Amino acid sequence: MKSLLTTCLLTLLASATHAQAASPTGPESPVYEQARKAVEAGDLEEGIRLLEEEVARDPDSRALRDLAALEASTGRFREAFFHLRRWLEHNPGDEEARRAAATAALRLRRPDAAEDVLDGASLEEPANRMLQGRIHLLRQEHDAVVETLAPLLDDPEGRFYPDALQATAMAELEAGRPSRVVEVLEGEAQRSPGLRLLLGQGLYQSGEAEKAADLLSPLFDTVATGGSSLPPDFAADVAAEYGRVLLALDRREEAVEAVRLATELEPGDAHAWESLSQTLARAGRMEEAKRALAEYRRLEEEQGTAAEKAMAHDRALEDPVLPSLRRAAELALQGDLQSALDVLRDEMVLSPEDPRPPTLASRLLLARGSTREAFQMAQRAVSLSRGEMRPRALAARGLARMASGSPLEAESDFESALEEDPELVTARLGLARVQMVKGDPSGARRQLERVLELDPDHEEARALLRQLEQHQKAGDEGR
Repeated sequence: MKSLLTTCLLTLLASATHAQAASPTGPESPVYEQARKAVEAGDLEEGIRLLEEEVARDPDSRALRDLAALEASTGRFREAFFHLRRWLEHNPGDEEARRAAATAALRLRRPDAAEDVLDGASLEEPANRMLQGRIHLLRQEHDAVVETLAPLLDDPEGRFYPDALQATAMAELEAGRPSRVVEVLEGEAQRSPGLRLLLGQGLYQSGEAEKAADLLSPLFDTVATGGSSLPPDFAADVAAEYGRVLLALDRREEAVEAVRLATELEPGDAHAWESLSQTLARAGRMEEAKRALAEYRRLEEEQGTAAEKAMAHDRALEDPVLPSLRRAAELALQGDLQSALDVLRDEMVLSPEDPRPPTLASRLLLARGSTREAFQMAQRAVSLSRGEMRPRALAARGLARMASGSPLEAESDFESALEEDPELVTARLGLARVQMVKGDPSGARRQLERVLELDPDHEEARALLRQLEQHQKAGDEGR
């Protein structure tokens, strides 16, 4: 992915002359000139600061495009995506910017946003085809990856051939087809360390541990002697995989040294220490195995269990929308509804098919008193929702309709939500309010009592029950 990102960004930066020619603002401003000099001097942060100043002065200038390129090159993919998207609204023919925006979306693990940006782009352009393959890979559409990238594999001299090899191999490995990984990468491992590692994994999982060891040995030696410029986490992966292969070959002492190197490269990785403990135990070095196990347990206690960490990591990979939902909820609790809504609106651009951001936005808009917008957001959520999210979206629309003075339509939404999820507290509480408006205190009481069965500490349900009791008491006294 990194090589594809680099290609797209370098192309974007190199095409600054095109952007300058297309700029509607005419001559360069002094601030823009200062930004360019800062970047040429290697001070990217100062360049970003100055370009932000220029964009604030002239939102449609080419500085917006250059700012996005710098943001992406420094890992600020969210900001880069939105700035490129804004640029493309006024410069729809800028294909380099379009591909850079799609790449930024993929780095954010937002395949829908990437596909939306690329909508209509020709797959005859190899860069577009590569990006579409990455979109399929992120969605775990393994066969689609293979089919989409096949034309790129027909051109070994093509610029995206190594990227296509890697993505295809990853798809085959994830799909449980290690023999296909071997077929795809045979004779290609020398192209990059990543391809060599993937081929080693394919060979090992195909039952060819001896060949895997021979393939990975030179890469491991480079890592072990400190002659590698590989990132520490990737180097640790190489060491751990090589150790796994050696252990399968019953070369236990060598396996110990390989896995030990993984712990030295990534000393905070609890899983690596657990693997070292198990490898030492297989080698009969029980005292050392106990010490490695103790370190694993220390890290486990300090950082959370390995299983919890793995699940949290998997959730973050599988659900990139979740951090935005949490951030919006935190801002709302702090009373900053506008910032919370801004976060959700950005997320709706990045994940246009996800019903959760508009569902939460509807609730926040109601809290702010914007009932019309709340209904529109809830309507969007209902149109997008499937499965377990649908009753929540229906309940959100019911609340918006209730606030708009349409209790009968709200009642229909709440009842539909409860048909699909009888334990949805929001819908039961909403239905209780409808029944109070309709003058059915008995029905409202039944709903509120059920809410308290589901959530004994629900303060709003208790308050409404007290309100019903007070009304009933006042009515009895009036008679």
